[in-house]
Amino acid sequence: MVALAQELIDAIIDQVGARNWDGPMDYATLAACSLAAHAFRATSQRYLFHSVTVKDDRAAGLLQLFTGSPHLALHVRDIHLNIKTGLDSQTCPELATLLRLFREVQRLTFDPSPRPWRWNRYTVDLRDALLSLFSQPTLRSAAVLNCYNVPSSIVRRLLMSLAEVALHEVYTISSAPDQLCQELDGLAPVILDHLYVGYEKLREVSVALPLICSAEIEQRLEPLRCLSLFSTSALGPISGKATHPLEHLSITFDFTEIPITLPDLPRLRTLTLRSYSYRADMSISALAVLRSLPNCAPRLERMNYIIMEPVFDFADHELDLPGVDAALRLLPRLARLHFSADTAFNLESCMRRTFPRASDAGVLTFSTRERSDILEDHPMRFFIN
Repeated sequence: MVALAQELIDAIIDQVGARNWDGPMDYATLAACSLAAHAFRATSQRYLFHSVTVKDDRAAGLLQLFTGSPHLALHVRDIHLNIKTGLDSQTCPELATLLRLFREVQRLTFDPSPRPWRWNRYTVDLRDALLSLFSQPTLRSAAVLNCYNVPSSIVRRLLMSLAEVALHEVYTISSAPDQLCQELDGLAPVILDHLYVGYEKLREVSVALPLICSAEIEQRLEPLRCLSLFSTSALGPISGKATHPLEHLSITFDFTEIPITLPDLPRLRTLTLRSYSYRADMSISALAVLRSLPNCAPRLERMNYIIMEPVFDFADHELDLPGVDAALRLLPRLARLHFSADTAFNLESCMRRTFPRASDAGVLTFSTRERSDILEDHPMRFFIN
């Protein structure tokens, strides 16, 4: 029997483990490959243990697995932490020990339950273990979701040291700079490339902005390339500090929001508008944005409009979007205008009537919510790298 070269075996496993947003990784095939022969094992395990979801009811099993085979923990690059605030005395030590085994983490999503999570409800040992993850030198991206009483030094550390940061409904309490921030002096500088800020109410955004736009963080916003906002009220203060390099902008609209004006974004290439609406109509804010694109984003190449809720009203009449179709014609680089919504109504025919020029130019594309839901629910959905 002729043995295959290791390079060829690795290439085969790479094809099996190729990550794709359109569907889950083929773990069954990877597991079979890891058991097929010794030459297949290392590369298969690298994919099998690339991503790990840690829940409190799985802590004991995962701890047994990774302590029995410590090299497997070194394969972990993505961690999704979904742990409860009320943990028993046995689970907390197990979780703390487990988290300290992961030393090569690159992306971390912390999404505790039940919501909202309060930092001070964890034991000191578990908090220390979490801090060790946040301060790993390999960490590149972190998302913290639905959290109260988070020491501001933690958020400051993330904003000062990572390439991607997502803060969704995160509320801090004042804390003096601690060891987390002091350790920054010894780290190589990393450019903040992507920032997601998600707060549903204006009052809540105003509480978070002083930290995000503080003097020490402000310089980190200047080279920002990608910005995602759950509320338009944060657009001005943040994008104003990152106007020139910003290439990708995502905004989620409330249907009742008042018109807004985009700042000048001369390098913007991709714009994504998300609407929490039950209708195919565009919000007043979205209409204002589309009309302003030729002046504020003349280099725009792609625009996505995503209706996040099930659609109950796709009337047969043309939507009242005066000037929008004509404005899009003034974008010479626009190659794709994409719409995504529920499949219950004929979105495509409705939008082709609404944007006849864009339709004739062949730039309109469409997708259904069944396909988009895979991305929306993915634990690493906040990251682009």
